[in-house]
Amino acid sequence: MRICWPGLVAGGQVVAAAGKSDVLVWHFMNHAAGLPGTDEPLAGDDLYDWEKVTDVLARQAPWWEPGSASGYHALTQGYLIGEVVR
Repeated sequence: MRICWPGLVAGGQVVAAAGKSDVLVWHFMNHAAGLPGTDEPLAGDDLYDWEKVTDVLARQAPWWEPGSASGYHALTQGYLIGEVVR
């Protein structure tokens, strides 16, 4: 993930893994990161577990090339931006 600093860590993993090396902060802000959901199932209660969700997102490959399309990141945007802020 190219942002203000390389090697952003979420869930104990470098977020640039799994094809996210070209994700920019503005992709999170305009729902263009390609991470509106996860391939790994998450239960409703999992959404209260910050570490679990950010760990799953750190492993998740984008569903499309970051910046090439937009798709509402209703359930993931808070975690993605939250890790940038952290």
